[in-house]
Amino acid sequence: MRPKCPLALRALLHARLQESVVLGNFVLRQVGDELRAQAMGGTLTAGGLQVSHLAHLGGALVGVLLVLLLSRVPLPPAEDAR
Repeated sequence: MRPKCPLALRALLHARLQESVVLGNFVLRQVGDELRAQAMGGTLTAGGLQVSHLAHLGGALVGVLLVLLLSRVPLPPAEDAR
């Protein structure tokens, strides 16, 4: 028998799942575009500077690692605001 999930918690879980799917889809699409551009040997000009697509891939990897690390940090205990 499954324990019942309160409606507010269920809505929060649904919103979190939807957020993860949308963000994950965006990240995969962007990384795929950068991989294709890197394979073609192109560079990106941003603000008059040439940036390698490999640099973008490295930045994306660091971003993913930061998100994973921050998701492991425990939240501080909630204090009663009386």
